[in-house]
Amino acid sequence: MKIIRVDEYRDKKKINRPAGSLFSVDGEIYRVAQKCSRAYGESIFVYKTSKNFDFIKDKKVAELTGQSIVLSDGRKPILLHTYSQAGGIEVIDYRCSL
Repeated sequence: MKIIRVDEYRDKKKINRPAGSLFSVDGEIYRVAQKCSRAYGESIFVYKTSKNFDFIKDKKVAELTGQSIVLSDGRKPILLHTYSQAGGIEVIDYRCSL
């Protein structure tokens, strides 16, 4: 694995607070990061990354917002903090109104 320092990263707009572990779908590797420009956890970006973990070339492929997720009781999260998946199970850490 290649480790890079944040201050050496050329496109700091792609650097966001990590929002979960790297995961793989159909042989492609993805990483998730929080968008925190207006509020902590306002949404989560999903980036497709290369197999050599050259994050400089990451491509944003999705943005998850609370409004894009419906919970089993019909509520929608306000803020998203973490997204992870493994073995067919998805985990989302969120804040929601009661």
